[in-house]
Amino acid sequence: MEAMEVQTVVQVTPLGSRSAELDEPEDLEKRAFELRQQLEAVEEQLGKREAGSFEEYFATSYTRLLRDRLPWLVGLLLLQSSAALIMGTFENLLDKHLVIAFFVPMIVGTGGNAGNQPGVMTTRALSRGTFDSHKLHKLVRRETLLALVTGTLLAVLAFLRVLLQYPSKIKEAGAISIAVFLMVNLAIFIGVAFSIVIDRTGADPANGAAPLLTTVADLVGITLLCAVAALLLSA
Repeated sequence: MEAMEVQTVVQVTPLGSRSAELDEPEDLEKRAFELRQQLEAVEEQLGKREAGSFEEYFATSYTRLLRDRLPWLVGLLLLQSSAALIMGTFENLLDKHLVIAFFVPMIVGTGGNAGNQPGVMTTRALSRGTFDSHKLHKLVRRETLLALVTGTLLAVLAFLRVLLQYPSKIKEAGAISIAVFLMVNLAIFIGVAFSIVIDRTGADPANGAAPLLTTVADLVGITLLCAVAALLLSA
């Protein structure tokens, strides 16, 4: 962001407009000094902008903060309670394969972490006004590659982690690793998409994007893990 704003603020006089074309070292040093002064002014302005946004938080009343946050938290609490329904549907499976239940927190935590990384990046860009919707396809392409690589590495790590504690549970380890791969790939796109959708609805993505992503990642992670386990372990 700083680099972009510096380009828009700093005015560089074309060399062709100078009669001597800055051939003398003194002229070059003088021009370099002028540019440094302009850059320092821009950095000072950026610092004031960041400080101003922080001061806005303390200037906001508790009532306003609660009004902004509480509806999200209440709605997400009710939404997250549906996890009990999902796990209840697979109760018999979880009873027979307790290892699957033991690693539910790992699945949902990994999904939330994977989605929060690009989600926070997108939220920051939206809040600062530096998000370029015309480059959305480039963002998707980059995140697709990152998701595939990250998902594969984490899936292998999850497989080894399960076997480290339960060496005989190869099928369960396979189900968990597949769920990790799918979860990471979905969560990364969910993180970016939720930030953009929330912003376009006029809501503050800083209040809604992260908790919504966490809740959805929990539900999707539990569903994926139970569904994959049902397919592999029921065969």
